[in-house]
Amino acid sequence: DLIESRERLRLASEVMRATLDGRSLDDVLALALGGLSSLLTDVCIAFWRVDDDGRACLVRSTDPTRAIGAGTDLVWADRYRGRVDGQPCLVLRDVAEADGPAALHDRMVGGLIGVPIRAGDRVVGVIEVEAAGPREWTDGEVGAVFDAAGTVAAHLAFEAAFASRDAAWRELEGQRAFLDTVIDAIPHPVFVKDRDHRFVVVNRAFSEAWALPKSAILGHCDADLLSPDGARHAYAEDDRVFASATPISREMPMRLPDGGAGGWVLVVKQAVRLADGRDCVVGVSIPVSELKAAQQRAEASERLLSQVLNATPIPVVVKDESLRWVIANDAYLAVLGLAREDAIGRTDAELLDAADAERFADEDRRVLESEEAPAVEEMFRRRDGSEAWRIKTKRALRLDDGRRLIIATGFDITARKQAELELARQRAFLDMVLQSIPVGVIVKDEASRYLLINPEMLRMGGYDPALPWQGLGDSDLFAQASVQRSAAQDILLRETLGDATLEEEYEFATGVRRWVLKRKRAFRLDNGGTCIVVSAMDIGERRRAEQDLREARDFVQEMMNAVPLAIYVKDEAGRMVMANDSFLRMAGRAREDLIGRDNRESYPMASDQLDREDAEAFASPVPIVSEMHTADDSSSTEWWLKSKFAVRLSSGTRYLICTATDVSDLKSAAL
Repeated sequence: DLIESRERLRLASEVMRATLDGRSLDDVLALALGGLSSLLTDVCIAFWRVDDDGRACLVRSTDPTRAIGAGTDLVWADRYRGRVDGQPCLVLRDVAEADGPAALHDRMVGGLIGVPIRAGDRVVGVIEVEAAGPREWTDGEVGAVFDAAGTVAAHLAFEAAFASRDAAWRELEGQRAFLDTVIDAIPHPVFVKDRDHRFVVVNRAFSEAWALPKSAILGHCDADLLSPDGARHAYAEDDRVFASATPISREMPMRLPDGGAGGWVLVVKQAVRLADGRDCVVGVSIPVSELKAAQQRAEASERLLSQVLNATPIPVVVKDESLRWVIANDAYLAVLGLAREDAIGRTDAELLDAADAERFADEDRRVLESEEAPAVEEMFRRRDGSEAWRIKTKRALRLDDGRRLIIATGFDITARKQAELELARQRAFLDMVLQSIPVGVIVKDEASRYLLINPEMLRMGGYDPALPWQGLGDSDLFAQASVQRSAAQDILLRETLGDATLEEEYEFATGVRRWVLKRKRAFRLDNGGTCIVVSAMDIGERRRAEQDLREARDFVQEMMNAVPLAIYVKDEAGRMVMANDSFLRMAGRAREDLIGRDNRESYPMASDQLDREDAEAFASPVPIVSEMHTADDSSSTEWWLKSKFAVRLSSGTRYLICTATDVSDLKSAAL
């Protein structure tokens, strides 16, 4: 008995070791059935695999005459369950003595041990030991068969667990690869940092912006990449994000590892809690250098508008639809004796006497309703109490965003009541306070259905950010022209798996139209399909600002060309940035031969003298005047009388304003 127990233990150990080593079912069955053959003599040992329908298939047998793979139509699982009746195995001394032997087997045998192998409540296999004649089975023999069945059942359970685990890992790796591909396809730098300020995720754009491989960033913190001062600022900002329940955003110069600046970016950070309980900061850096420049130009235009209005002697006030003051020039404030900070944002009812305030409010409402521009003559009382007459006009102005304003002017006509009112030109109110510029993102599948669309893209189109977008496509959100244009772009991108950056006007199905800077990139998935990532940034303000700048430059150039005196402008590097037609005629040169070139490039023979003059003019608080003789064959002017005066703009940039006069005749007469 001891020897038999040891052999059974050895057999179970070998089979389990084979299972843990990852060997196949066939190897495990060979060990189990071979081991049983050494313990049980004069028997045939077989393993039947039972499918979900209860049909059995012979997988392995020690009887070489039996065909492996032979199946049976008998429902083995049910018949064994019925005979065992909850017991772990079926032991028969003689099949012939059993009730209904054909119900158990299609062959007439003597002794039988049948052990069903279960997975939960289902029989998945049977180990069967057959003796040629009746046999009294010992407890050790039954136990050995039961042990073998247990090790095979364990192997099948391990196989199922390993298969489930491997499938889960494959699915997880596929999800990770998909998310990495989507994040890398976003053209703006994206990063994720943990509580220790270490980078745990960065996309390709982030790696390219820092000129570092991902391996040199992941697992590192800001202190490894930035200066000590830059790291302290980054840590403090991250801590504020962790402590805040809302995203934070700010515009800042991009910090580079060498301490230099990489242009302006809009940084948006949001704290998130992962499924495993870890807290992280998710951030995105959006380049806004061009928008920042456009904003600065717009702010300069707004300041110019304010200066022009304040220089206008005609009182002007602008009100919104709530009748609150939005703009009031100095002349209007002087008439009422009010300070700007006390008046802007308030209504007439808060600033004027009740009777006048009510009358003005009625007029303003009628103007908004009719959108007419009435002009009325009325008597008013000056601050000193004297009576005077004025022509008052009010006009409703509708802005591009749909808002309406009221522009009111008052012209004092006391001295000449019958004179025609000279109306000042009106300019549209500029709303130039640029907030953070968010980016809309769309991911489309092979069928151009949306896999992802962020709330900002929906907001851009005038949709509810919470709109259910699953299953939608371009035709559901955009007008037909935009849909057709986008489809043509998508076809080309899918063929080349490339990317494209372009400016175009988006027209949404809501009627909203927006000019955007759009970046599209196509990539291929592991399953062979393709996806397209689209990012769109609203550049409407920038385009309008660029148009204003071009018009302003054209105006200045035309104004200089109208002056008969030769005028040109140079920067601190000695390069000529502007020149009027009179100067070009005197110099005998084409504009493209001078603009953008310095003294050495334009006048190599006289460059040293011109450099000294420019340096002296920049250093002098007053204009400098000099004469110069030139032997340039291209110029008909031999002697020049020049004046140079340095000016400094509000930005700190300095220029030389230069004039020139042909004094060749006077010089010749003097000589």
